[in-house]
Amino acid sequence: MRDNRTNTLPKGVFRSTCSIPADLLNDGVYRVSVMFVEDTSVVISGQNDLLEFEVHDDHSERGKWYGKWAGVTRPKLCWRTELIRINEPRDPFPAIAFNPY
Repeated sequence: MRDNRTNTLPKGVFRSTCSIPADLLNDGVYRVSVMFVEDTSVVISGQNDLLEFEVHDDHSERGKWYGKWAGVTRPKLCWRTELIRINEPRDPFPAIAFNPY
């Protein structure tokens, strides 16, 4: 299954994953939230702070710098979505538009 910004998915259960490259995130605490969006702009469901993790700097590339690295990044990560199972015709969940951005 190919992902793109406005790919409409059939009713079913899906797994979406992405890999975060090493050294992409600065040290600190990060939280992950999830939104289900319909018609690319209507949030039909969501959950804030679903996952929390902390990144630690190993200081190996700092040289003589002892401060905190500054900066924020906004990468376009490669998402992969796979169909786990198709819902039955009487399933109460509608098809949704998948938009990871």
